[in-house]
Formats: sequence, C-alpha cells, structure tokens
Amino acid sequence: MPTLGKRLIGITFWTGILAWVTIVMIQNKAIVGKNVSPLELLWNPHTLTEVSDSQQIAIRDSPIFHQAETGLWKQVGRVRHTAREENESPANSLTTVEWYAPEMMAGQYDLVVHRNSGQMREVLATLFPPAKQQRLRGRLTTAFQQHGKDFVDGLMPLAKQTIQESIPLIEREFKSSISRHRQEIDELVNRWNQDFIEPEVIPLAKEQVLPIVRLHAQPVAESIGRKLWDRASIWRFGWRAAYDTVPLPKRNLVQQEWERFIETDAIPVFESHTDSIVEAIQKTLLEVISNQAVRAKLGDGITKLSSDPQMQAIFQQVLRESILENHDLQVALEAIWKGEEAVAFLDDNSKKLEPVVRQIGEDLFGSPEDGIDPDFARVLRNQILGKDRHWLVTAPKPTQGPSQILRAKQWMPYPVVYSTQPILAGTSP
Repeated sequence: MPTLGKRLIGITFWTGILAWVTIVMIQNKAIVGKNVSPLELLWNPHTLTEVSDSQQIAIRDSPIFHQAETGLWKQVGRVRHTAREENESPANSLTTVEWYAPEMMAGQYDLVVHRNSGQMREVLATLFPPAKQQRLRGRLTTAFQQHGKDFVDGLMPLAKQTIQESIPLIEREFKSSISRHRQEIDELVNRWNQDFIEPEVIPLAKEQVLPIVRLHAQPVAESIGRKLWDRASIWRFGWRAAYDTVPLPKRNLVQQEWERFIETDAIPVFESHTDSIVEAIQKTLLEVISNQAVRAKLGDGITKLSSDPQMQAIFQQVLRESILENHDLQVALEAIWKGEEAVAFLDDNSKKLEPVVRQIGEDLFGSPEDGIDPDFARVLRNQILGKDRHWLVTAPKPTQGPSQILRAKQWMPYPVVYSTQPILAGTSP
C-alpha cells in the first residue's frame, strides 16, 4: 500500500478516536459538572452523577449502600466530591456520586445520610438489637427459674448484714464530713439566701403562698381563737398578776394559771379541731404544690442549685468521704464478703450460673466456633478503629425530580459487617 494511503488510514483512525473521546468527555462533563478531571472521565468505568445536597451533609468517600429484596445490603457507590469542598452556596450545592452498580439507575433514588457518633446509647443499640435482647431475656428467665430462689435465699442474709453494718458507718462519717465542711456549707447557704431566697422566694411566698395559707387556715384559726377567748378568764389572770407584784412569799401565780389554762382549756380546744387543722394543711399544701408560679420557681431553684459548681464540689466531696474513702466501711464490707458464708455462697452460685454467663458472653462477643459476633465487630470498628461513622443508603424517590441527599430521621446500625459470610439485614448469626 502506498505511503499516502497508510497515512490517510492512520489519520482517519486517530481522528475517530479523538472525536469519540471528545464526545464522551463532553457528555459526562454535562452530567457530573466541574468536580471531575478529564482523565477520570475517560478511564473510570463507573457512572458519575450529581445529587442535590442543599443541607451540605455529605462527606467525601462515604459509602453508599442499597438493600436488595432478599434483605442483603450491598455497597453500590461512594461520594466522590461534596459541595462543601467547592464552597458552594446551599442553593447550588451539588455532590458528585460514583455508582458501582450499572444495573441501578442512580436517578431513581434519593440518598439518606446516616452517622454513628459513637455515643453510649448507639453502642448499646448496636450490641443489643431486638432479636438479641429477646434471646438474652430468655436465657436470664430460664436461669432465674432454675436457680433464682436459691440465689435470693443465699443472698438475703449477706445483703441484710451489709445494710445493717454499713448504714451506721456511713451516717457517722457523713456527719463528720458535714462538720469538716461546715464553713463551706455556710458560705453556700448565705450566698443562696442573698442570691435566690431573699430576692425571689420570699416575694413569691408573700404573693402566692400567704394568700393560700390565709384562705384555708383563717377559718380554723378564728374558730379556735373564739373558743380560747371564751374559756380564758381575765379575772383569774388579772388578780394573779396583781398578787405577783406585791411583796408576798408566794409568787408566779400567773405562770401557774397559764399552765393550767393550757392543760385544761387550750389543749382540748386544739384536740377538738384536729381534723379541721389537718384538712386545712392538706388543702394548703395541695394548692401550693399545684400553683404554677411556685412550681416554676422551685424547679428553677433546684436546677440552679444542682448545677452550682460549689454545691457539686461539696456534694461530691462529702459523698466520697462518706463512702469511697470510709476506711471503717471498707473493713466491714471486706469482712462480710470475704467471710466463709459469702465465699461458699459465691462458689455455689458461680457453678450454677457459669453456663448461662458463658452463653451470654458468646451472644455478645462471639465464640471460637463462630468467630466475633457481627454486632460486636461493628462496635470494635467504630470505637477502636474509628471507622463506619458516616454512610448513605438509597431510598426510592417519592416524587419526580432530581435526586436529593437527605438527613436520616431514624438511627440504624452500620448496614454491613466485613466478614467472610453475608449477613442479612437486621439479623445476627
């Protein structure tokens, strides 16, 4: 073939390749926007698309999971670029997503963001899914039915002895600790009198509490007062007071008359009104407690007092000295729980409970035969390795329009476990 013909064929071939590459790049660029390089568009076999992220909550390299009809979870993509990386405004926030599953149409799904912050409640929810909770309850119920009575019968004497010997020691050390911190407590009380009691509680008592007390107590007080006045003899008190003023040997006749009046007249009057007094007190307390202004002020005071740094420091110190640093209490507890009776009780029950404790341990952490429990593996990856903290799951779009990235409304554990065996969603082997 002539040289000119070979050159024309080569030029035609490479021109076609260049045209094809240009068309692919232009088409893909129109789909994914400015966040992807030309070489990445050319050589990446996965589908790249943009999803609206108006809340800017997606994080780069977060995996995307999809749950199949069989219940299995599968990673179908990941976040390539986020709107925050480009400092885009929320109105123009677009996140680039890379899809691994060619059989899925990315535009058919919204993406829901989940996160695991590692808080204790999330750790417990991961370790104890509903199915495992039911299994553990069953094991504990069976163990209690078999050995519960024997365990309680053996524990009660030890618990009773512990309480009887501990309370006096704690009470004695508590009083000593209060005495040692008396100056700090007095300073706290004086400060609270100045900052809360006098400016807030006393005016509230005058405005809200006293009218309630007067409403319920005044009728009873007036009835008692009238009867006492009718029984009191001004003549008897008067001539005895006059007699006490003259220089005669016998004195204190007024005091004697007062004691007689209290014993024979006043006390019977009060006793006859006991029911009325109790009823008035009950109504007063009930109305005071039901008063919204009083409840709000007392609640505010309790909140402030409980969060007061000085109060917390004093309480913690007294509690530590009364219990944790109480040497006599430690000696007494050691004598009880290291004695022959306690040792025999623990040995006997440890043999009975060891099988169920071992089963519970295998339920929580795994066994040599089955390996590490999947839920425990999730916790280890999250807490120790700092992984699996942020992911997205697909969700069918409820309406037509562009796909969006949404925040999850309900918490869920990380959907997959990195194991040699597939794990069904919501189950643990």
